[in-house]
Amino acid sequence: MAIGKLVKGRGARGLLEYLLGPTDHNGEVRPRADVVGGTFGGRDVDALAREFAHLHRLRPRLGVHVAHMSLRFAPEDRALSDAEQAAIGEYWARGMGFDGFAVISHGDHIHVAASRVTADGQVVSDQHDWRRSEALIRQIEQRWNLTRVASSHLLEPERAVTHRKAPTLAEIALAEKGEAPLAEQVRDILEAALTKPRTVTDFVAFLELHGVEVLPNVASTGKLNGFAYRYGGQEFTAKGLGRGFTLANMQKRGLAYEPHRDLEAINRCRARDAARLIGESDHAPAGIAATGVGAGAGAAGDPRTDPGGSRPGADAAGGGHGSAHGGDAENAGNRRDAGAGRIQGGADAGGERGSRSGGFDQGNGGRRDQNGEVPERGLAAGAGGGGGEAEQPVRPDGDSRPPHGPAVRRLSALACLEGRSADDPTVRQVKTQLAGMACSTYEVGVLPPKHRKDLRAERARTFTADQVVKSIPWLRRMNVQDYDIYIRPAPLADGRVEPLVFIDDIKGDVVARMREAGFRFAALVESSPGNFHGWIRVADQPIGANEATATAKKLAREFGGDPNSADWRHYGRLAGFTNRKPERKTERGHPFAIIREAVRVVTDAARAVLASVRAYLAEKREAEERGRAQRIADIGRFRSEAAGLKEAAAAFTEAWQRAAGSDDSARDLSACMSMLKRGYTAAQVEAAFREASPGLDDRHRKVDDYVARTVAKAAEFIEREPPPATRPDTSPGFRM
Repeated sequence: MAIGKLVKGRGARGLLEYLLGPTDHNGEVRPRADVVGGTFGGRDVDALAREFAHLHRLRPRLGVHVAHMSLRFAPEDRALSDAEQAAIGEYWARGMGFDGFAVISHGDHIHVAASRVTADGQVVSDQHDWRRSEALIRQIEQRWNLTRVASSHLLEPERAVTHRKAPTLAEIALAEKGEAPLAEQVRDILEAALTKPRTVTDFVAFLELHGVEVLPNVASTGKLNGFAYRYGGQEFTAKGLGRGFTLANMQKRGLAYEPHRDLEAINRCRARDAARLIGESDHAPAGIAATGVGAGAGAAGDPRTDPGGSRPGADAAGGGHGSAHGGDAENAGNRRDAGAGRIQGGADAGGERGSRSGGFDQGNGGRRDQNGEVPERGLAAGAGGGGGEAEQPVRPDGDSRPPHGPAVRRLSALACLEGRSADDPTVRQVKTQLAGMACSTYEVGVLPPKHRKDLRAERARTFTADQVVKSIPWLRRMNVQDYDIYIRPAPLADGRVEPLVFIDDIKGDVVARMREAGFRFAALVESSPGNFHGWIRVADQPIGANEATATAKKLAREFGGDPNSADWRHYGRLAGFTNRKPERKTERGHPFAIIREAVRVVTDAARAVLASVRAYLAEKREAEERGRAQRIADIGRFRSEAAGLKEAAAAFTEAWQRAAGSDDSARDLSACMSMLKRGYTAAQVEAAFREASPGLDDRHRKVDDYVARTVAKAAEFIEREPPPATRPDTSPGFRM
């Protein structure tokens, strides 16, 4: 489940006309708009509106009598039938207490339109409805095996300390246009300010430096209750930004307030706000550069006060509060109307600071990382990062539009809006890697770093190349939530594997040596600065899994790769996504995995190493076959000696009974080890094992294989034991 949005309203007909209309709010034609379930009998707007009206007449004084829920499924989820979509809608509606509702399918998501008035005239309570709704969504994900989403602070109160309020539909619409909503920019600036302990005086100075006016809420007794903020001509409350920005939660993150020390800064903010209320012009406080919202006339664009030129969100002509270039006040994202419901099921589950370690979008000065994207850390160098703080926000020259930075990327990722355009750097990286690997199918792993014990690994999914590209929005959203994104070739239906071998944990000098030796990479990924891994194509046709593993181990030995990662199905990183390991994080944020080479060639060196491995494996198989044939012959000769077999079987039974208390397999192993230590040969032990182990045919379908494996394991364990000082001669009196 990707998104769940719950909205309540006063009118049913308008909602039904929208839900059953042929186009969405962007004017795009819907793939479908059909009633697939529910308790209402109507299938068109008029019939359903009459049923809503009939229930409303039971409680005519109830104003908000309609509930609207939208459940959007993740792109990688399996296609759900109409019956399954109807069952999901009914499960949610019944769980919330509604008994009059309709389930409407739009293809990749469903809507539930429900009456809050029940058939007996009661009203469905809306107390804690968002919390109850989210709990039901988590149950739906498990019951229908859909993509799991981390719970929000509503279900896990400890998340409230870092909670950011989920974006509204209006904010998502702005992100879809590439514009940064003002509320998200304010959240980013606050997050940057809270990355280290600060006094309230420092906190106020930091925010004003980055264009945010602080509006303290001080009681008549002088107690500080919290803050509101003004940015881009709009005011934002802590509640509107998220629970993590209340005074109590900010204090838990290191904000310190002492009246005798911080009262001067608080009073300065209050005086400025009072001056605005009586009509005096806004001026930046003394000692603060005039780059904030509402800079006086002539300040914007003045290189002495605003080195970056006109700041998005401030009126370049000066005066007043400035106009918001990120969208006018009607669409800027902190509006709450019937269509701007909060993302509850997935996007509201955020709050991990690791996925939001950035500032507002204009803070990068146009710098981009090696992947071509604006770094996650969007404030100017040093801001909020523990070093020296930035003296000025730096902005791209000559561009008044908010760049496509962290706020836009985060919203787009959480709302699954990004990931399809050809010029998107992540799409380019993914397509390049897939083109080089050229597999029929891939296994995609979405795994948390080892230090995130609170996150559960997603199940591995098998995708074609097209499905991987279509899943980029979901993968981006999971990456933002601190998951690492991995990929590997999927095994083929006939038991063979793609002709790609993996080498891990190599440096740039090793890559150069491999190229000098004649190897080229089907996909070479720089997982973090200076660290590489990749796949080498060794044949034109599929190969055996044992051949792929043996070739990988040979390359690891020759070039110093990680031998523990040398097997035929080891994960490597998917390029275009960030490496979330904390030890890889730099001052610019989590590094991107970058594709450095992707060629679909099989070099002579690669063919040669596979040929040598095949020759080695063939020789090994021949030796094993000769040994097996000899062992079978020895067993046959031993079993023909009735006295010898009887004596060995008795010895096995005695040892098996001495191992009481273990399961049968452990007793088998113990008896084999005992006989080998007494001097019996492996062939004699196998014959006695087959003869004397109780219920062997019932316990194992392939008895001969089980017997051979157990005797070999017993011999291996004995080899690991330190040799005894003396060993008495207890061997039997016969030899083959």
